[in-house]
Amino acid sequence: MVDDPKKRKVYKESFYFRIKAVDIFNLKALYTMMHEWFVEEEYCDDDKDFPEIYMRDRNVQNKGREILVHWRFHKHPFGIDFYNRTIDVLIKMVGIKDIEVMQEGKKFKIQKGLFEMKVWAYLEYDAEEKWRNHWFLKHFLDIYVYRLNGETFDIHRNELLEEVENYQAAVKEYLSLMKYTDKKYSLKDVSGYESPY
Repeated sequence: MVDDPKKRKVYKESFYFRIKAVDIFNLKALYTMMHEWFVEEEYCDDDKDFPEIYMRDRNVQNKGREILVHWRFHKHPFGIDFYNRTIDVLIKMVGIKDIEVMQEGKKFKIQKGLFEMKVWAYLEYDAEEKWRNHWFLKHFLDIYVYRLNGETFDIHRNELLEEVENYQAAVKEYLSLMKYTDKKYSLKDVSGYESPY
């Protein structure tokens, strides 16, 4: 595999999105949800081969807890090693502090602070550098990818975009669902169409 980002062969451009929220959330549940999404989408099997490249968890005096996590996922569509779908995830949490909230008469220990996630996704080809290092095939690599197999690569790139959008929607939905509040709503708060009759 190519470790140097400058040497990667990427089909067209990469996808990027960012989620940033200063909110109250359950850190363990959020981490588990993001972890399980990649397991369900078959980017990895389980904890044994989970591609956590880097993880730092430290307490900073007067600022709270800081967590930095980097994941790099590879998925070979249909088991073909020539190209793979790659997703890089960088998760940064700053100022994480434990708080207790009451909901429905029960006390919960959760966290509050800054949550930021950046995701880059791209379709990488010749990741094992077999074509680039072959004396004959290296001259035909780009012709093979862009002219002969361009439609196939476009299909896989569109599927990758759909997967990344689903992941983004799952994280955003989870963050918006995890609202701890004691506010009670009444029918007066509901606005909508009023009949003129």
